[in-house]
Amino acid sequence: MPTHVYAVATEVAETEVALWDDLNVLTTLFHLFAMSRALPFYSILVAASTAASVAWHRDERNRKLLLVDYGLALVWASTDAYLNWRTMPLNLLTFMALNTMDSHTAWHLVSAAKAVAVTHLLLAR
Repeated sequence: MPTHVYAVATEVAETEVALWDDLNVLTTLFHLFAMSRALPFYSILVAASTAASVAWHRDERNRKLLLVDYGLALVWASTDAYLNWRTMPLNLLTFMALNTMDSHTAWHLVSAAKAVAVTHLLLAR
């Protein structure tokens, strides 16, 4: 393959990866819709967990960021269960979807919708 063709192909591949990373970051931000003034501590947890996820998606080779992201997600799910046990099936189904969906970006949208539904459950109690 000529050098200039290889350089163009490499640039296109890097652009596609950057676009994919940007989509993961963008769809992660939809979790912020789960914040509520009526639940200030919960909203701080949502913001912190979302920030950790965005940080990891900006540098997916950083295993420390991954541990922080997953750790805060676990704290978030545990807080959901503590505040209202009816949130447990939603969190379990979302976790199972993570391992079955082909698109991580689509999973973010499912997870964000679940997060908004959980907030409504918490506010309805």
